[in-house]
Amino acid sequence: MFESYFWLGESRSFHRVAKEFRASTTAVANAAKAFGWADRVRERDARISTIVAKRSESEFVEMRTRQLRIARETQEAYEARLLRQGNVTPYEPTGTDAIRAMQHEALLRGGATSRTDVTVSGETADALVAAIQTILRRPRHCRACGTLQDLGEEIGREILQLSQRAAAAQAEATGRDGSSETDGGDR
Repeated sequence: MFESYFWLGESRSFHRVAKEFRASTTAVANAAKAFGWADRVRERDARISTIVAKRSESEFVEMRTRQLRIARETQEAYEARLLRQGNVTPYEPTGTDAIRAMQHEALLRGGATSRTDVTVSGETADALVAAIQTILRRPRHCRACGTLQDLGEEIGREILQLSQRAAAAQAEATGRDGSSETDGGDR
């Protein structure tokens, strides 16, 4: 009975086991208590999780090793061809090719291949947090009639207005030539 109970997974229930074995739910519950099913399930789940994690980690390391080996062998073959041909080939790598090769190597080594940075001034960030907190503190329904409001739409409108005010403030702080008053125009 325990095996049936265990393999039910997240939908485990004494009722389902009782139904399968044509027994009472009470009898199954008593057997579960007597034979420590709860502890056995926890132990087996932990054992299975450990095995799966080790296997996944091992497969991941093998994949990365294989990919790095292939990349290295490809680069070595290309380098050997360049040396054989006296560094003259019909194809000349571009800067973009070099960047792609570096990104691919970074990807294989687990690094980031690109980044997106968003810079927000402290005042803008504080205002955004304050606006969101204000919106989230508001009731989500009309107190008078009890109807629900579309909170997502309201948040969107508030954030749009806030971002427009921040853009206007930033434009005001930035001179006509695009340089900031605080950085002296050096970029």
